[in-house]
Parts: sequence; structure tokens; C-alpha cells
Amino acid sequence: MTEAVYPHLETLQNLDVPDDLGEAVRKLELFVIRRRYRNAESYWLALQDGLQDHERRDTISFYVDVHFRIVRLLLRCVRLQFAQEVLEDIPEEHREDRRYRDLYNLLNHYLAADSYRSYFPLNVEWDTRFEGPHMLDSENDEGEPLVRWLAGRVDSKDGDTLYTRIVDPTAEEGPAEGRLDIPLTTLAEWSTDRVHEEVEEGDFFEAGIYGNEDEIPRIRFWGRKWDGWERLTPLRIDPQLYLRAAGWVVGGQTFMERCVRGEIDPDAIDSYVDQWHDGASSYDLPDYLGMLPEEYARWVEDARELEGIIEERQQKWEAEGRL
Repeated sequence: MTEAVYPHLETLQNLDVPDDLGEAVRKLELFVIRRRYRNAESYWLALQDGLQDHERRDTISFYVDVHFRIVRLLLRCVRLQFAQEVLEDIPEEHREDRRYRDLYNLLNHYLAADSYRSYFPLNVEWDTRFEGPHMLDSENDEGEPLVRWLAGRVDSKDGDTLYTRIVDPTAEEGPAEGRLDIPLTTLAEWSTDRVHEEVEEGDFFEAGIYGNEDEIPRIRFWGRKWDGWERLTPLRIDPQLYLRAAGWVVGGQTFMERCVRGEIDPDAIDSYVDQWHDGASSYDLPDYLGMLPEEYARWVEDARELEGIIEERQQKWEAEGRL
């Protein structure tokens, strides 16, 4: 559907910055999720200028409400260079904040992955990634010192070989990158905490040699979970809001999607609202319900409008073959 169908998107016809801070940030988020990235970047410059004298400009709460929120969405939409630009606008005095550090680490890991130079999982702080090893001990059980360590990632595997990318942080001229193909028969001979059947593409690992270079390497694989997701500044807008409205999200679980498909009755909206108040989502309530602003405003003004809103959505989906 064109933007003319949605009156609330008329605000995207210009780069004016709303006076309300929340509305100003929401406007940038709309540019992003509508994939109008050039406009988003131009509006970001206007937003920076418009907020120069904001009363909370010197506080961390300001950057949480503006920069952290925007960067979180840009990372979700994989607009990495734009996210880097926004993050660089945060003053040095706020860069030790845990929320900044998490976004900074996530961004740099994403950039590394985007350039096929990803050797460390999110668990490793970006600025200290070469200060390892991070899993291997400095000595083995026999008291032999660690003389060399590598970090790497499994690119792919077949029935005979693990194909990996590695970096040697101990190289004399600085970290040296390369590839290492490990035959599965060789892996079985090395000291490892995971048999090859348990290794998957994308797994990160560290390999170390103790005593002297002729010794059998020891390999340790990282887990696949990062607890930093829960610490990130939460998303306030649903990046798939308009795809959901058009019926493009298969199996979508918002109230509107399930109701349009006939899986739940309109009365279930009260339960969804209760869930939202209990912290079920960081999205604003209309996004959590799967409603566009016009639909939400109609429902708030008159709850009897809900069935009509649902019927209109059903008719659109049916006309476009989504039901």
C-alpha cells in the first residue's frame, strides 16, 4: 500500500522535527521501518540540530531516549553504518554506561561479520578481543604454559572436514588472519570439548598449544547464547508493523493478526492489553496489538469500532490473497 493510505505517515513528507521528543524519535523510526533510509539520514541531521538545546541534553537519559533507542532499531534493521554514525554522536562521558557498551560491542561484532572477519562471539568485549585467551587456561594440567592461541569460527563442514576462519593474536607483526581446514580425523585426535557431530556452522572456538609448538592443540568451543540481549535498550516500534498490517508475516501472533485469521475473538483484546501492562513487550501498545495509529485511535475513541476495524483488515487481506 502507498503511504497515502495511512494519514499518520503524512509526517514523512517533510523533515520537520516535532516539538515532543518522543514524537521526534518516532518519526525517525518510521522513516527507518518504511525503508526510506536516505530520508532517515537527512532527518537525523535535522533532529540533531533541533535537539541541540534540549533541557536533558547533558544527561544519560537523553541519550537512552534518543540515541540508544535509534541505534537499537538500526541494528535490528542491519543499517550498520547509520548505527555507527548515531553511536559516535554520544559524548565520551557516557560511553562507560553498560547500555552504550552493549550496543557498541554488538555493532562492532556485526561489522566484523559483515566483512567476513568475525572470530569472536558476542560474549567477548570488542575492545579486549585480542587480550585473550578468553576460555583457555594459561597453563595445562601438567603445568606447561600456553605458548600460542588462536580464535576462530566454523564457516562450514562436510563429512570429512571443518572449514574455519581464524586469527592468531600472538603473531609478532599483529593479529594474523587466515583459514584453517581441520580434518575430522585430526579433530578427533586433538583435545576438544565437543565431538564433530556437535559442531555447527557459525560456532566460535579457541585453540591453544601448551609447552611447545609440536604439542597437540587444545580446542574449546563457545556456547551459543549471549545474555546481553536482555540488557539492550528495548525496541519501542515493531519493525514489521506494516508488513503485519498487509498480512505478509506468516503466522504473526499480534492480536490483530490472530483475530483477522479467526483464531481468537475480538473480546481477547482485553487479555492482550493486560499482558502488555504486565510487561509482555517493550513495543508501544498499538504496535503490540498490531494496530496502525488510525485503527488504534478509532478503538480508543469508541470500543465498538473494533469489529469494523477487524473486518476492514480481513477484506484487505482477502482482496490481496492473504486469507
